[in-house]
Amino acid sequence: MKNLRGIFVLAVAVLTFGITFRSAGQTSLQTPADSSASILAIESATTGTRVIIDSTEVGTTPLRPFPVGPGKHLLRFVDQDSTSWYHPVIEESLEVTAHAFIHRTVRFPRLLHITTEPYGASVRSRDSIMGTTPLSIEREMAGEAVELEHDGFAPLTAPVPTESNELHAVLSPLFPAIPGSSPYLSQEESKNSMPLLVVGSATVITGAVAAYFKIKSDSFYGDYRQNGDVGTLDTVHRYDLISGISFAASQVGLMALTYLLFRH
Repeated sequence: MKNLRGIFVLAVAVLTFGITFRSAGQTSLQTPADSSASILAIESATTGTRVIIDSTEVGTTPLRPFPVGPGKHLLRFVDQDSTSWYHPVIEESLEVTAHAFIHRTVRFPRLLHITTEPYGASVRSRDSIMGTTPLSIEREMAGEAVELEHDGFAPLTAPVPTESNELHAVLSPLFPAIPGSSPYLSQEESKNSMPLLVVGSATVITGAVAAYFKIKSDSFYGDYRQNGDVGTLDTVHRYDLISGISFAASQVGLMALTYLLFRH
């Protein structure tokens, strides 16, 4: 009777152990074939943290203890909001010995993202240079305020926000630019551009006149070849003269425009 009772208790224990490792929502590693497996227990302040050993995801926190074979393993913790840079992946090399109980607590560091305008400012905290912006550091390292320095800009002490993970600062230049009107809109610039406008306009107009009267001359010359009228021939000569003068004027204007452009 005592032997039967002992066998029954052992069977219940084995069944309970199996149910524990097959809890809902978890994917466990396969129990090693030998009896040298160790137990790994993981705690996390946040729920939903994914736990990955080597290439196998064993579940999400809260996670019950599970067996791990002896040897070297890569342990990774991925926050449920893994797309955010505020929650980087935590990796740890794990050396497992036989018949050990290993306990790990997951703590994702709270990061502070520091940006400045312009970028490239040095970030100093507690007399230590942390890096240059844009910069992500742990909030504990930043303290209550950070000092920002950039060549050509006034130093700035920026308090670290308590509710936000972003710190953005606009630095003030040491020598502000003197405001002035655009050179394209100034009166002096308008005076300097006037000869260019006049010569350019004249060149375009005379070129158009030369082309127009040349076309008219060719048209009347065609009429003259058909009817032989002397008056039509005189019109052809007159239009050719006007076209020639206009063409010469356009060439002079083009040379003047080139000279003004190089001088301007």
